[in-house]
Amino acid sequence: MTRAEFLDNVTSWSDLIEFCNDHECYICEDIYDKYDRDAYIDDNLRDMASDAENWQDLLSQLRNITTGYDYYLKDDYGEWVGLDDSDFDEYFHDVLDWADENGVWDDDEPDEEEPLPDDNDDDDFIVADEPMSIGELMGVCSSQLQQIGTDKQAKEAADDEAFEVFVA
Repeated sequence: MTRAEFLDNVTSWSDLIEFCNDHECYICEDIYDKYDRDAYIDDNLRDMASDAENWQDLLSQLRNITTGYDYYLKDDYGEWVGLDDSDFDEYFHDVLDWADENGVWDDDEPDEEEPLPDDNDDDDFIVADEPMSIGELMGVCSSQLQQIGTDKQAKEAADDEAFEVFVA
């Protein structure tokens, strides 16, 4: 994936997590969708129960699990934190920086250039009649350049005359 493709195509948590998994990027390793979070809790329910002092403690732990989000972060304290769009933007930029630093981008493919026509394929080109020849074009340009020079000299002379009147 090129950097441009990443910027254009990675627009959701699932895209970002997939990119991280494909490139062995650790940044999103503690982010779970709601189904994976539930599976994680189910798998670790026994450990939670054995760590709890009693069933009320276990119930309290389960009630304190954040809900209502599509994606969650399991933080360093084992708590589940709901993630929103602003969190996505932060993680997106962190992953982008990581990818820049680790050189994971594919090279941008150069635009395909159209092949130059063979000199032998003169039959493929239609040459239209020009309204004037190259010589005529050069003559017109030359006369316009002379006119510009003449106009410039006339303006300078008028400015000089106005200055002399002003000074006097």
